Order: sequence, then C-alpha cells, then structure tokens
Amino acid sequence: MDNGANVHMFADRWMFSDYHVFTEPSYVTAAGGHKLLILGEGSVGNLQEVLHVQGIIKNLISLTYLAKNGCSYFGQNNTCTVSDINGKLLLEARLENEDLLVVSIVDLLKMPEINLLDRDLYMRNTVNSYENIILMTIDQTIDVLHRRLGHIGKNRVRYMINEGLTSLPYADTDKFYLTHICKECALGKSHRRPHNKSHPKSQIKGGRWYMDLTEMTYESSLNNRYVLGFIDSHTGALFQYFIPKKFVLKEMTMWINEVIKPLRAATNLEFVELISDCGGEFDNEIIKKLLLENGIRQIFTCPYTYEHHGKIERIWRTIDDMARCLLIESKLDETWWESARDTSGYIYNRVVTSTNEPPPYSLFYGSRDSLSHLRIFGSKAYVNIPLQLRNSDHSPISNEGILVGYGDQHLVR
Repeated sequence: MDNGANVHMFADRWMFSDYHVFTEPSYVTAAGGHKLLILGEGSVGNLQEVLHVQGIIKNLISLTYLAKNGCSYFGQNNTCTVSDINGKLLLEARLENEDLLVVSIVDLLKMPEINLLDRDLYMRNTVNSYENIILMTIDQTIDVLHRRLGHIGKNRVRYMINEGLTSLPYADTDKFYLTHICKECALGKSHRRPHNKSHPKSQIKGGRWYMDLTEMTYESSLNNRYVLGFIDSHTGALFQYFIPKKFVLKEMTMWINEVIKPLRAATNLEFVELISDCGGEFDNEIIKKLLLENGIRQIFTCPYTYEHHGKIERIWRTIDDMARCLLIESKLDETWWESARDTSGYIYNRVVTSTNEPPPYSLFYGSRDSLSHLRIFGSKAYVNIPLQLRNSDHSPISNEGILVGYGDQHLVR
C-alpha cells in the first residue's frame, strides 16, 4: 500500500475481475516522470477501478484513493488497517523492510470470480501465502531486478534497463547502488581490493626485513623440508636457511649473529624491523624474547593477507621458478630441490634486478661479486683426489660428479 499514488495499479492480469481492455492508448505518470501504458481496468478483490498497468513489477494499492471514497486507514505497531465508512475492516498490511506495506493475498482475493486455477498456480510459486501487493519505488524495483537476475553488477543492470531488455522503463541505477547495499552480494561476492604492486623500500640498509617460512612437497636429499628466508627491504638481499622441522630458533639466531650483528658493527644501524606472518613458529615467547634481547622489533601482518608480505612472497616465486628450471635442465629428481633453491638464491643475489638495479649482494656488502666461477647447474664436474687418498700411482686422480651448488668462497659442491 502507498499513499503517494492516486489510483490502484496492478500488473497481474489474472487477479482482475470485471475486466475491460482500453482500446485507446492511455498512460499513467510514475516517479521519475516516465509514462506507463494502461492496458485495462477492472476489480481486484474488494478494490474497484483498478488499473492494469504494463511495465510495473509489483502492485499498488492507493491509500489516497481509498480515503477519497470514504475509507479510513490507521497505522500502529508496524501494521496499517483500512476500514470502510461503517468501520468494517477491509484490509490489513504489515510493514516489511522498513518501507514496504504488505497485504495478504488471501485477504485481498476473496471474490469467487477469481480463477482458482490461476490463483493456486500463483500461490504455489510464491515463497509463502503472501505477496507484496504494492508498486515498489524505483529503488525497490531495481533491487528486485538485481535479485531476479542473479545479483549481477550495476553496469549490467543499467545496460539491460537502458536497452529495454527488462520491464523497468527507467531507473537511476547509479543513485541506487550508491545508497543501497545488497546483503547477499556482500556475503557471497566479497573480494579483496587490489594491493599496491610495489612495497616502499626502507631507506636504511638492514633497517627492515621480511621473513617467511615455506614448506616443500618432498623432503630434500639432505633431509630438510622447510626453507626460512630473510630479505632486506632496502637492498633485496636474500638469506636462506634449510631446516628439517618447523622450529626456527637456531636459524634465527644464526641470522642475527651472521648478518645483523656484523651489519651493526660496520654501520650506524640501530633500529631493525622484522616483518612476518603470525604463524606459531614466529608468534611465540621464545622468538619474541630472542628478538627483544637483540633490539629487533617484531611486526606481524594480517592473517591470510599475503599481499602485506608481498616482498618476500614475490622473491619466493622468483626462486621457485629458477629452481624448477635448474632441476628440469639437470634432469635431477625433485629431492634435489634444496640444492637447486640454494643455487637459485646464490645467483639471485649476484645478478641485476628485473629493473636493472645493481645486484642485491653488491648493495648489501658494498662490492660486486665476480661471476666467472659460475657453471651450469647439474653439469659434469671432476673433483681432484688428494695425493694422500689415492689408491696407487696409476689409479684415477679425480672423481666424476655433478655440480649442485656453490660455497661462500666461490667453492663448488
């Protein structure tokens, strides 16, 4: 029911009795100034002079028309009642969705002239015994259309309305979507907003580090299953530690002693941030105590938000891709992943970046490392046997093997 309309307007032809068709085009002006074609006129239940209007989704009972014909209406406690001039109750409506007055179809359709088969089919196709016998506002018609079309986006709804592909002749969809939130869309179609593709670099070498622990599918040939990585935000230098179990205290202590303490001794570095996810291997009292004792501030990213940890996640992808290529070319099985990843990290630290910036190690240590000792991973290598370990004067003086990595002093493994 609505008090803004001057006449009753219904869209469903089967609900009418005493119906006659309009032979001359007639129109009614709706909200927004657009015109709707009147197809005919008749009675609906106890309502007389009801217009059959094309292009409306819901049906309207005009409280203004009822009042002009001697009826009165009264609203209280989320209900509205309509009585005739003698005080006899004609209709009762309840408030739904804060702005919809809904009339029971059972109360409205009491006249025997109504086709019972049509009514039964209609009743079975509704959720329950009630239907909104109202003409919805323009915003409400967009909402119904949005839900009927499977909660499609506003651009597609706008296009279908503008192209005349729906029964809604006009609607300001932009205004509707700015002021309305579809609960089902919020629950069923929520996605994260894009994050910044680049993370701002720390202005101080060693001032901010990203840490992550990644698990491999197989145990390596050296009996390790996890890789603990540290990457410096300023230089991009990567330090990897391979461990058998998800316990990182020993490796974090090594990183502090081998990287942070020498860096502090060589520079004026005081403040250090260490960013990681909030996994149990990092978020525990032992690790917190270790970092606190060494003047390192621990920062956790939001759960399941890898974008906040994107610096090291992106480097992991680079190392993964490189290690995969090394294993494929060398024809070694996947248990050699540790050697392949270690070699990948070694090479990554010594080559220019994708933006042609200097190699991470040269920025971190202040000098560029030579690449003359690099060889193809998995290539044949011959290792000299010390004189003291040779079997005889004429036995082979070298053992044949394959290259699977490098040591700290340009040694090969």
